[in-house]
Amino acid sequence: MILAYDKLELTKEEVEILDNISPFLSLSYRPAGEGNPQFFVHSLMPRAGGDDSYPKPGAVSSTYYDFFHNIFKNFCEKNSIKVNMVLRSAVNFSFSEPYVHSPIHVDHTFPHNVFIAYLNNFSCGETLLFDDNNVLVDKIVPEKYCAVVFDGQKHAIAPCSPYEIRIVLVTTFV
Repeated sequence: MILAYDKLELTKEEVEILDNISPFLSLSYRPAGEGNPQFFVHSLMPRAGGDDSYPKPGAVSSTYYDFFHNIFKNFCEKNSIKVNMVLRSAVNFSFSEPYVHSPIHVDHTFPHNVFIAYLNNFSCGETLLFDDNNVLVDKIVPEKYCAVVFDGQKHAIAPCSPYEIRIVLVTTFV
C-alpha cells in the first residue's frame, strides 16, 4: 500500500548537489541475483548482517549518509510518516535491461516500509507493487525529485529506456 507520494522539498544547495552527485559517489557493481537485476550502488547504510527475522539498523558507511538521510527525514516529516529505525539506505544506479521487470521481491522478512526518491529524469523505470499472489496492484510512475513510501510489500522495477540510467535513493525503515 502506498503511504505517500509527493515532491521532495529541496533547498537550492541540495538540488545543486543532487544534479552533480554521481561523479562523486563511489559505486560498487552488484551482479543480478538475490531478487535484484544487475546495478551499481553507493551504500549509505548497508543492511545489518546475520539473522533478518527482526529489525536492526545497519552501520553508516558513507560520508554522504547525513545528506541523504536529511532528504528522507524531511519527506517523512512533511508526510507525517513515523520513522523508528532506519534499516538500510543506498543510492542505486540501474539501466535498461531486456526484461519486463526485475524479480519480484521484498526487502526484509518482517514488516517494514520502503522510501524511494527519484533523483534524475528517465523514461519508464516504474516501481511496481504486487500482492501476495504476485499480481500487479499498483504502478508508481517516477518523476525527478518526487518520492514514494510504501509498506514492505512485494515490488519490482521496470527497466528504464536504453541509454538512460535510473538513479534512486532507497531507504528501508520501521
